Amino acid sequence: MEKLDWLVCLVAWVLPMSAVANSTGVAGYSGMNQTTCTTCHKGVGLVQASFQGPTYLLPGQKGTYTFTLLSYLAAAKVGGLDVAATGGALAVNPLESTSTKILGSELVHSTPKQAPGMMPSFKWSFDWTAPAIKGTYTFHGAGLAGNSDGSSSGDFTGVSTFKVNVGQCTFDKDCNDSDFCTWDYCDIQTKKCINSPKPNCCNTSADCDDQDPCTQDSCNTAAHLCEHPKIPGCCSADAQCNDNNTCTKDYCDQSTNKCAFAKIADCCYYNIPCDDGNKCTQDTCNNKTWKCTYYPIPGCCKTDADCADTNPCTQDTCSTATGICLNASISGCCQSTADCDDSNPCTQDGCTGNKCTHTAIPGCCQSDADCDDQDPCTTDGCANGKCNYTPVPGCVPPDAGPLDGPPIQGDGVAGDGPAGEGIIVADGQPRDSGGVGTDGGAAEDDGCCRVAHARDASSLSFVLLLGLALLAALRRSRL
Repeated sequence: MEKLDWLVCLVAWVLPMSAVANSTGVAGYSGMNQTTCTTCHKGVGLVQASFQGPTYLLPGQKGTYTFTLLSYLAAAKVGGLDVAATGGALAVNPLESTSTKILGSELVHSTPKQAPGMMPSFKWSFDWTAPAIKGTYTFHGAGLAGNSDGSSSGDFTGVSTFKVNVGQCTFDKDCNDSDFCTWDYCDIQTKKCINSPKPNCCNTSADCDDQDPCTQDSCNTAAHLCEHPKIPGCCSADAQCNDNNTCTKDYCDQSTNKCAFAKIADCCYYNIPCDDGNKCTQDTCNNKTWKCTYYPIPGCCKTDADCADTNPCTQDTCSTATGICLNASISGCCQSTADCDDSNPCTQDGCTGNKCTHTAIPGCCQSDADCDDQDPCTTDGCANGKCNYTPVPGCVPPDAGPLDGPPIQGDGVAGDGPAGEGIIVADGQPRDSGGVGTDGGAAEDDGCCRVAHARDASSLSFVLLLGLALLAALRRSRL
C-alpha cells in the first residue's frame, strides 16, 4: 500500500500538469482507505476539518451537508477537498456546480477555493442520498490548504469523519451527530432522529455569523458560545447615528459603516453660530425655523464714512471696536456768523471759510476804563458802546508851567497881584494861589486840581539866568 501511495504521488509529480492536475481534484485521498493528502503534503496541525448536516435520514432520503476546512495559516491561499461515503450516493450540490465534481464515487474540487481572508475558512456543500438498507454510514473527508506555490511545501491538511443513521432509530444514542451544538434524541412516535440546534452554540467562529457588520463575531470554543462584541463607531442603519444636533443630517455611510453628520446650510440652534463678524448687526437664531437672522443696529458704523454728518465743523470717526460714531467739534470752526459770537460788543464777528473772525470796532467801549485818554482834565465815560470825554471845569494840566512865570494865555498864568499873593489864572478867571513862592500852595477848582508848589529859589534863579543868556544870544545874532 505504501508503494502505491508513493507511486500516486510520483505520477502526480511527473505529469506535465502536476500542479494543474491536483488543482482540479484527486480522488482516493479522503481517508476512507487509510490514505489522505498527507501522503504528499506533510503539513498537519494548522487546519481543522468538519462535517455539518442531518445525522438521520430515511432510506432513499436526500440530505444536504457541508464540509468545512478552517485554516489557521495566514499564508493559505487556496483550498481543496476529497469526500467519500461508505454507502449511498454523493452528488454535486447546485450551489457548488462550478467548484466541485464527482470523480468515481467521491466528491472532489474541480477548481480550488480562494482564501476569503487572513484566517481563511473554506466551505463546500454537497448532497447525499441514503441507501435503501438501514444502518449507520460514515463520511470520510480530507481537505488541503495550500500556499499555491506549485509544490507540496507549505501546504497543510485536515481530516474528519461524520456518521449518518439511515432508517428508524430506537435510542437517542442512535441519533448522535457528533455535534456539540445539537440536542440529539429519537422521537419514539416516529422513530426518527431529532437534532435540534442549541441557541448561540458554536464549534467555530464561522458558526457565529449574525450578518451584522457592526459586531465582531467569534466563538468561545471552550464554552461553545458565540460572542458578538460591538465594533466602536460602527453603524448599519441611519437610526444608529444621532449627534443631537438640529443642524446636521445624520446618516450611516454604508460603504464604511461609519456615522456621518452633514452640516445643514444656514442652520442654527443657538446664537453663536449666527455670528457674521459684523458689529453692526444683531445676530439671532430663530428657534422655529432654525435659521439665522441679522438685524441692522441703528447708528452703528464700520468705517469713518458711515459717520459723515454733513457738518464741516465736526471730525467724524468710527470706533471699529464698538461700532459707535464719534462726531467731535472742530475748535474755531463755523458755518455762519452766529457760530462766532464772542459776546464782545466791540468786535465785528464774522465767518469766512469755516473760520471765525473778530474785527475790533473803532471807538467802541464796554466800560469807562476802555475810554481813558490819559487827560486828567477830562471825565472819561462809556455810554451805549461809545466813549465820551467831558472837560473838568477849572482844571489845569500838570504841564501848564510855573505859577510865577510869565503869563500863558489860555492855560493858567501867574501875574502880579497883591504883595505876597500869587494869582492863578484859569480859563481867564483869576484864582488865589495861596501865595506865590510858598510850598504847599494848591489851586483847586470844582474837583479838578494840580498841586502848585513854589519853585525852589535856586532852581528859579538858574532858570532866570538861562533865560537871560538865551535872550543875549538872540540879540547878538540879530546884530
